[in-house]
Amino acid sequence: MSKEITVEYLNPIECRVNAEVAKLIRPVLSFTAVFYQQTPFKKIRKEYQKSTMTQDSKGFYFFSGHKDRVTAHLTKLGYSVTFSGNGKSILKHHPYKAKDLTLRSDQ
Repeated sequence: MSKEITVEYLNPIECRVNAEVAKLIRPVLSFTAVFYQQTPFKKIRKEYQKSTMTQDSKGFYFFSGHKDRVTAHLTKLGYSVTFSGNGKSILKHHPYKAKDLTLRSDQ
């Protein structure tokens, strides 16, 4: 029997999870970043893991575009994933209905 995980779909840009789920999905939402440390004679290349998730007091957030990747990873680990939330758009106005906006023919 698989465990149930709920991911909150906040809006078309981001989803929210708790700390336990964030630990599980961190490997698929991380990438190798590089920086160069200056020494007296040359620069030394150093690599580290950087996550695309952000955190605040309410939970951990990741981009909604990664939903398929997160779902596939959690399913592979034996979890059942459901998405909750209405996902209302955060856009207050449609960009093409802005006042005093004229578009060129190629736009």
